[in-house]
Amino acid sequence: MARNSIRFTDNTMRISQRVESKMKDAMTDIILDLKRVASSSAPTDTGFLERNVQHDISIKPNKLEGKVGFSAINNGFDYAKW
Repeated sequence: MARNSIRFTDNTMRISQRVESKMKDAMTDIILDLKRVASSSAPTDTGFLERNVQHDISIKPNKLEGKVGFSAINNGFDYAKW
């Protein structure tokens, strides 16, 4: 009687890490593109807004979040509230 054995390798952790890495790469591309478009759409009288754009990407369990924001405070005046 022939005996055959089959071995299964659990690659779920490795696959999960690769998917997370690719998702972060994709989110980074999207956020940087959004940052570029938003920055080029900002008024350019002084270039202040264009120079003060930030972005952030955070990964939490079951959540990937990207943010783009502008600082609009110049000499104590908040242009975003004006």
